[in-house]
Amino acid sequence: MQNILIATVAIFQLMSGISALQVLVALSKERLKLASLVAENKAQMCKAVEDPEREKEILQVIVKTAQDQYGLEPAFVEPFFKAQMEANKLLQYGILMDANKKNKRPSPIINLNQVRVKVDELNHEILKNLKQVHTEMQGGKCIEAVNDALESELTQSQDFLYKAALIRALSSLVDICQEKQKAAQSSKV
Repeated sequence: MQNILIATVAIFQLMSGISALQVLVALSKERLKLASLVAENKAQMCKAVEDPEREKEILQVIVKTAQDQYGLEPAFVEPFFKAQMEANKLLQYGILMDANKKNKRPSPIINLNQVRVKVDELNHEILKNLKQVHTEMQGGKCIEAVNDALESELTQSQDFLYKAALIRALSSLVDICQEKQKAAQSSKV
């Protein structure tokens, strides 16, 4: 099933002229949608949103996979996925605060293992796409490209928390663009 999704995304991207950055935004959006399920599970199980040990383990696996399977540099992948995790936690806190304010507890119990499988699948899709994104970001209009890719998603949502989370999820791309601009300016001097 996952291979069909990959092929479908690739064909759609080629046929519609969608940039790798736009695909990355869409994949990040899908990843963020799972935050509500994680938040519900954490509320049901009385778990904290923050889990630094688990985050560290996941990040190590992602960085290793990125290097071994996709030839991506840790300096590009690690900040990107840290931002993805921070964005998910932002949404989880917002969802939990809203649930507490409304004094509701979700049910039935969410199977976090099933959610994690979906997150892992999306992580692999993101890694596959990051290689193309890295190439797209080599141009002189890197920040503009990131803004353009984000803009359509941001205008579709009325939810402030979701918009903030999506911006946070992709914030490392802006940092990378700024580093590229700085390096380009330094080489001109």
